[in-house]
Amino acid sequence: MAGGSALIASSPAHATCDNHDPTTGQTTTCSPPIPDTTRVGAADGSTNVTVNVLPGAAINVVNINGIFVHDQSRITNAGTITVSGNTFDGITSDLTGNNNTLINRGMITTTGAFSEGIFTTGAGSALLNDNGGTIITQGSDSPGLHSFGGSGGNNTLTNAGVITTSGDRSSGMQAINFGNLLTNNGTITTTGADAHGLFGNGNNNTLINNGIINASGANAHGITALGTTLGPITNTGSMTASGMGGLGAFIESATTFTNAASGTIVSKQATGIIANGGGTFNNAGTITAQNIGININGGSGNVTNTGTITGAVGAGLLFAGNFNNSLFNSGNINGNGTAVQFDTGNDQFTMADGTVRGIVNMGDGTNTVTMTSGRFMPSLLGIQLRGSHRRGS
Repeated sequence: MAGGSALIASSPAHATCDNHDPTTGQTTTCSPPIPDTTRVGAADGSTNVTVNVLPGAAINVVNINGIFVHDQSRITNAGTITVSGNTFDGITSDLTGNNNTLINRGMITTTGAFSEGIFTTGAGSALLNDNGGTIITQGSDSPGLHSFGGSGGNNTLTNAGVITTSGDRSSGMQAINFGNLLTNNGTITTTGADAHGLFGNGNNNTLINNGIINASGANAHGITALGTTLGPITNTGSMTASGMGGLGAFIESATTFTNAASGTIVSKQATGIIANGGGTFNNAGTITAQNIGININGGSGNVTNTGTITGAVGAGLLFAGNFNNSLFNSGNINGNGTAVQFDTGNDQFTMADGTVRGIVNMGDGTNTVTMTSGRFMPSLLGIQLRGSHRRGS
């Protein structure tokens, strides 16, 4: 019996990005399973470009941005983007990139210096590391999400996933311009020196942490806010700075800072909050520091504490400089010898409830103390008054 077999030639599975150079109104789709080694870059001057990287798809490129768009465009990554080489980003809307929506729901990894996960220099854009999204940067000066310079600003940066950075000055989320909203609802971990959890450098940036921030590098803070006219700062989550010189928060000028009842701020080797410009501080949560709990200087500070503030080596709360400060306390303030230290201004201290462990030193000036409830511990300690003073009931 004669027999035989038929051989059918077939091409290997090869699904990549179907358009590497989309122009206005076009959509690029990147599909699995073969990684694409060519970037997706929107044509100059293009708008309304859409790029979708599907689950299981991958873009692996060297010395070029993974995906690049200009204006009024949308990128959604549900796959994997890997970028090697300095100054190249996973997703970017560089130069004139305005009013874009840039979303990561998959994995973005960059290995070089100045190589962000998602980056923009434009205005009016939304940068989102969404639920299930992971951004890893390994080089220096490589934040996970970054709004930078130029004529940009007024961007919204949100992390609902995981951001991990290991390079020096590689903050989790960073804005080096004005009017941005930075919100962490996920987890940010930084290990490099000067690599902050949230970093705003410019006026009217709003910084919010609802998630978890762990910064372990030298001089790496949970939150850093620089500028002359700062937006509000809010913590409802957890911020821990464990490196040498690492603060819970560093604030350059006056602001409104709220640590909610669910909020915890820990500095394992330095001060919980340094506020160089005074402002309004509302603490209903927990602030714990190896040195001073809160250090307010350079301007008048108004503090309301219904939570717990602790300085292990220094004061729980320190006001420095010739400014008129006020403290309303119905919570707990703990210091090493001195719990609260005022300076030379005309200060007000109201003790409505709670416990103060250590001395309250009112400093010089014309001061007012009102105590309606609460206690000092040990009982031999209490309030020290110098200069003129008035004592309420």
